[in-house]
Amino acid sequence: MFPTSLPRPRPVAPGPLPTLRWGIIGPGWIAERFTEALCRHTHQQVVAVAGRTREKAAQFAQKWAIPQVCNDLAALLALEQVDAVYIATPHNHHFPDGLHALRAGKHVLIEKPLALNAQEGRALQAEAQAQKRFCMEAMWCDFTPKYDVLSQLLEQGDLGDLHTLIADHGEFFTPRSPYF
Repeated sequence: MFPTSLPRPRPVAPGPLPTLRWGIIGPGWIAERFTEALCRHTHQQVVAVAGRTREKAAQFAQKWAIPQVCNDLAALLALEQVDAVYIATPHNHHFPDGLHALRAGKHVLIEKPLALNAQEGRALQAEAQAQKRFCMEAMWCDFTPKYDVLSQLLEQGDLGDLHTLIADHGEFFTPRSPYF
């Protein structure tokens, strides 16, 4: 029998996580959501931003109180105070930008898709291993509260024995969203 109420999502406490100093590459719509989540829900620090134009990067920096605006990717990657880079550039830039960041000794979180094909993905993995750096696709939907609720229901056996699963991303986007 399906439960009459759902468990509450369990937020991850930010305390035990190391504080990293982040650089943002590609200050667009999705980078806004990432930066907002970092600022509101973690002890992470966003210390630098670079974009295709300095003006757009400067506007992003002003909105989020980011101290360093960089003219380009190379300038951001040269900053010693940047530990990790979030890459939210257009899809065809994910692989080269991720490779540059890894070679600069930065940990990388690359917005979906990680790469355009399996060969690029394997090359990023190999470079991350060679540099002893973390490289991950920003599969944010896996970390939303609804997935924790589903995990709890499964752990508690509230859904019974599962035989078939039909899944949908289940995210609402308005027609004006770039993801519609």
